[in-house]
Amino acid sequence: MDQFNRLIELAEDLTALLPHRSKPGVAVMGAFNAGKSTLVNGLLGEEISPVGVTPTTSCLMVFEHGDNYDAGYTAKIGNFTVKDINQLHTLLKKGLTTSRDMAVLHYPSPFLKTCRLIDTPGLDSWQDAGDLIELAALEADYVIYLFHQRGIEDLNRLFLYRLAEIWKKRDIKKLTFLLNCNQGMFDGSSLETTRKLLREIFLYPVRCQSINTHSPDDIEALKQFIQLQLALDTCRGAAGHLKKLDQTLPQRLKKAAGIKDDPTFLSEYWHIQNTARIILETGRLLHSLPMVSGQLEHNLRLAGQKNAGSRKTSAGFKSIYPRLTNILDSKNRLLALTGKILAANINSRYINLPAIEKVAQAIRQECFTIGILGGFSSGKTTFINALLKEDLLPTADGPTTAVTTRITYGPDKKAYLHYPLQITLHVCEQVGEKIGICKDHLKALENWLAPDNNEAVSFEWSAGDFFHSIDPPGLQARVHQLKEHFSVGAFARTTAVRRIPYVFKLAAPRANKKNNLLTKVRLTFKNDYTSGFNLSEPADAARFRKALVAANALRIDQAWLEHPADILRQFVFLDTPGFDWIQKHHLPQTASLLQQCDAYLVFLNGKHILNKMDRQNLQAFFYPPGDLERKYFFVINFADLLSFAEQEAVSNFVRKNLATSNVFLISALKARSGEDLHGISPLLKKLAESIFKHRARDFYLQKTAELMEILSDALRRLDEAYHQTDTGINDRLRLNTTLATVRGYRRDLKELRNFISSAQPP
Repeated sequence: MDQFNRLIELAEDLTALLPHRSKPGVAVMGAFNAGKSTLVNGLLGEEISPVGVTPTTSCLMVFEHGDNYDAGYTAKIGNFTVKDINQLHTLLKKGLTTSRDMAVLHYPSPFLKTCRLIDTPGLDSWQDAGDLIELAALEADYVIYLFHQRGIEDLNRLFLYRLAEIWKKRDIKKLTFLLNCNQGMFDGSSLETTRKLLREIFLYPVRCQSINTHSPDDIEALKQFIQLQLALDTCRGAAGHLKKLDQTLPQRLKKAAGIKDDPTFLSEYWHIQNTARIILETGRLLHSLPMVSGQLEHNLRLAGQKNAGSRKTSAGFKSIYPRLTNILDSKNRLLALTGKILAANINSRYINLPAIEKVAQAIRQECFTIGILGGFSSGKTTFINALLKEDLLPTADGPTTAVTTRITYGPDKKAYLHYPLQITLHVCEQVGEKIGICKDHLKALENWLAPDNNEAVSFEWSAGDFFHSIDPPGLQARVHQLKEHFSVGAFARTTAVRRIPYVFKLAAPRANKKNNLLTKVRLTFKNDYTSGFNLSEPADAARFRKALVAANALRIDQAWLEHPADILRQFVFLDTPGFDWIQKHHLPQTASLLQQCDAYLVFLNGKHILNKMDRQNLQAFFYPPGDLERKYFFVINFADLLSFAEQEAVSNFVRKNLATSNVFLISALKARSGEDLHGISPLLKKLAESIFKHRARDFYLQKTAELMEILSDALRRLDEAYHQTDTGINDRLRLNTTLATVRGYRRDLKELRNFISSAQPP
């Protein structure tokens, strides 16, 4: 640390010594509420940049060194100079989100002696934020890019391709990517996924670690690492100037020797000696830089590693939902009555027994489906596991639900996966205005084309709208042509061996059309089949979870799980893939299934509330405005990580922006052990109330009316038979008994109809 401190002091001396050298800019970027402003404040050692659970940074904020605090704010409505932090925060809340808005702040932080620090708006906070952040990237010398704990998603990926274009002629080592692990236990899965995708975007390995912006140790490790990089840059940049200064020292000494005035001589001699000291010390410290740099990068990695650990599961689960009686009671009472009628052995001449069985079958089969949607890692699957009271579905920090899974009632714990006869793989995808290779699909295709793989029996290829049959060698040639087209030229082949690289570039769409390149492939397999899993067996449950992950799910088109949880007697749940995940193979099918739902639980991340991609996806799936209050329930997860004031802030933010009162704060993770009853119970009660009021009541009343018509027709037939002149006395006695029985059924049915009509929602 002594060497590190000397190096920082030397960099400050060099900054003062070098003529007119502007300080390097360090830009902090990422999604809103990813921890950017918290990180900036940690680096500065003071709460200056505004922090909140809703978007707070509405413009570029440039921090420069000054002897005192002052801030200038420039917007298209005018210029302001403020001396108070609170006043600045008030102005920022009113700030206009245009590229001309900027706040320049001077603050006496030691960190700012060798750099300018730039805090940016959240990438997904408002429509044009990406343009403003791109401007910051153009001006910056270093970039620190923060992700949420779940890692990279589609909106970030699209912007990072723009950043890669800006940075392609710059030093890749001046980019640092960090996953902010501030949402509890971090399992590390999202870090590995993010590293892989960053490698694809930037074509080289980039620095990507985890950090907790609430940890002073993590902030200090990052701060020292940044300061070292800045100091190293300063020393290297000063080398040429120091060499020139060194050559002037003999002449300056000779000139100083002729000064007669003692104070002037001493002053000049001190300046010469100080310059010589800086030159000599710079040379010595540059030799020690590799060791210091390696140690600090090691410290940064250690800071991230201590955030990672296996995801802990609750030792036991408690019931988290109330008994929601009216839906289930209406169903059970109707089924009990139809069963009673069918078991009474009434002559089919008088009553339409098949019609009653048809009504009973409709009642048994009717289900009220709840679609669960939202971004990946927003807690959707954890919520389902909490309802089931056991971890049957896979969960992790990164995306885990690759195919829509139907969760329904069954006497045993079982799961099924259907593998269709035919699938279509899109091997190219739209990335912004360009086209890129869809690597997961291409890898799966190559596996099915492998000589030892005989699952697929025929292949068809397409470069546009139509498919054409092709044999495996021909398709392999098309795949090779596609990979050659997208490959990064410097790595495409060596002199000795032709090979295709792991990394691909983006290309203009017109090049695909011009070269008639492969865009999608249709595969036909030997047969379609369904695999079953006994989830009571740990090995089978593990196989089921493994089969659901993205790498295996391309072959699956349906997944469903049966479980004896009481709540599934009333509702069927659809657990859907995250809409903001990069893998879009199952998205069309998911959209189709969601249109059949009776209600929707829209999961939002309380630490990343209602971002731009959330809004875009909600607009894509919203139905007429009248459905908003009736069908949509907005679930803000991770409420346990928010203070009471933050919970109020995010709830009001959602209510204001979506114009709905159906907003609920929960912790899906704590719900697994029954610790979140105050959040889950009101949600489930409101959900049952809405479905009973707008869907179930009408359905059961309709079935009651159908039964009433059947019974009335039976009474008419029985009455006609009773009054026929040729009916004997014994027959009349039997008919009279049957009439009384059917009248009793109709009386019971009327009481049941009144119960359903007048029942208050739970």
